[in-house]
Amino acid sequence: MNNPSHILVIFDLDGTITCNDTYVSFLLTFLKNNPYRLFHCWSLPFVFVYFKLGIRDNTWLKKKFLGAIAGGTTNIKIKVFVKQFIKMIVEQKLRKKALQEIESHKALGHLLILATASFDFYVEDIGNQLGFDAIICTHSVWDNNNQLQGDISGENCYGISKFHKVIQYCKKNRSIGYTIAYTDHHSDLPLMDWVDEAIAVNPTKKLREFAKQKGYEIRTW
Repeated sequence: MNNPSHILVIFDLDGTITCNDTYVSFLLTFLKNNPYRLFHCWSLPFVFVYFKLGIRDNTWLKKKFLGAIAGGTTNIKIKVFVKQFIKMIVEQKLRKKALQEIESHKALGHLLILATASFDFYVEDIGNQLGFDAIICTHSVWDNNNQLQGDISGENCYGISKFHKVIQYCKKNRSIGYTIAYTDHHSDLPLMDWVDEAIAVNPTKKLREFAKQKGYEIRTW
């Protein structure tokens, strides 16, 4: 195999490293701590129905929920909340086997990327705490008053967009010679098909079926 420093290891976050979806957890915990925001959420059941019917996509859904639940919140307030939120995630929601795998790759000198559709305002801190070399995620939008907007800067780092962002990273780091990816979700199939070594972790039903067809390794963490 290549020089260890030329081996790139890509980890998905939600459902792979963590036991649950961190974005959903962020929204629910923020709403619990700020119950007055319920008045802004009256349309969300309809938003979810539109998404399930295929009328709107994942990006639209993500924006609508962020705007209703946390839109207009100041950067200072988000940072205070995120500090406690991350503490809860790190202490309660990380898979032990995922942490062991991350440490194993770090010990071998591999380059580690955290690639997730979740938002930068909490993902970057999680990635830094876990010792990742780079973090690829969805970027938030803030207005001139440093208030969070229900919008996305650039692309939603999901599915094919996540794959393209990983490709961009690799083009900037041409010394990479071998790639490994860990994920639980079928939305990462473009990435899984591209890497040299694809590992499906606690896979969704759809990913499990593809993994069996394509010969991906399947692990339970």
